[in-house]
Amino acid sequence: MEEFRPLVADSVAISLVNRGELGPEDFIRSANGTFLNERGRKVFWEAWFRRLDTEVSHPEFEYKMAYRRMFDVQARQLWRFVRGEATGYHGFTTR
Repeated sequence: MEEFRPLVADSVAISLVNRGELGPEDFIRSANGTFLNERGRKVFWEAWFRRLDTEVSHPEFEYKMAYRRMFDVQARQLWRFVRGEATGYHGFTTR
């Protein structure tokens, strides 16, 4: 569900770097790429789950829910559309 990538994944990664919660010492470089070390992964996952617990208002239903629940609601809406049970799919937007 690409509609959530900038709102959840990208914002977590950018905020961790901007706030100084992750730095160069939290990364490991190898021939296969650059990865987070143990401390970096712990910091990332803590921030990730905090973000999933953030409440936002659903634009169509107009009530608040956590991103964690929003994933489920949007997936079910998409599934209904794919199966032909709904006439359209309304992607999640914050504005």
